Amino acid sequence: MAFLPPSGPGRILGTVDPDGGCHGRECHQDRQPGSGRGPGARRCRGSGAHRRTAGPGLFARIREDEYGYLDETGHVYLDHTGAALPARRQLRAQAERLTRGVFGNPHTESPASATSTALVERARARVLDFVGADPDEYTVVFTANATAACRLVGESYPFRRGRAELLLTLDNHNSVNGLREFARARRAPTTYVPPGDLELRVCDATLDRALRGRRGGRGLFAYPAQSNFSGVHHPLEWIPRARELGWHVLLDAAAFTASNPLRLDRWPADFTVVSWYKVFGYPPGSAV
Repeated sequence: MAFLPPSGPGRILGTVDPDGGCHGRECHQDRQPGSGRGPGARRCRGSGAHRRTAGPGLFARIREDEYGYLDETGHVYLDHTGAALPARRQLRAQAERLTRGVFGNPHTESPASATSTALVERARARVLDFVGADPDEYTVVFTANATAACRLVGESYPFRRGRAELLLTLDNHNSVNGLREFARARRAPTTYVPPGDLELRVCDATLDRALRGRRGGRGLFAYPAQSNFSGVHHPLEWIPRARELGWHVLLDAAAFTASNPLRLDRWPADFTVVSWYKVFGYPPGSAV
């Protein structure tokens, strides 16, 4: 789980005010729409038709038809931050696909492989549409999980002492915290930005000081859109601000996209990690 004390070399900026206040001039709860849980945050209300038909009866039918296995097995499920539950229709559709087709290794020359390749490319297109990403700007890479997705970025990012460093919020998930090992291996410094109040929010002034403290070249700033530890929504406005100051941004959207819309055409992070089992339960896996 995240919010572990940093291991090895690294520095932490700022402190937590025991009175619940930030050491800075501005906290992000006062920001404009898109800031997450602040007063200006937008909520996705769904279509008008859905709002008209939604009610206790509809939800009861959906629960019975698609998630009746909870009652059948005597479960009360409270771990939706960890993983969503699949609907029965998802499992039926996947079983039907697998039992009615032959699927080979993608990207080789055979009818079975061509079928798999077509499904993979279709899935990539759906992922880009889901997060509002321009296919001319973004490429989808499927991985086993969020840890593997972050490892892929860490292995390939050109960390370098004095030229490309790592900046992390202190409440990152461990899959993101693992980036520090790749930075350390290349002798690049790691800086941690702590929460600025007892609600575990990061003060904008503290973050801005960290972003401006880059020692040279470019660097990688990684943070969660929604903290796995506290549930706090960190502002998506940090993305263009960090990029403006010369940082690449890795956005951990694994917990966030389970219940919030994400538009990369508006918030263009350089790398975005999404976990599909957190969104709809099945199949497992992530994308970056």
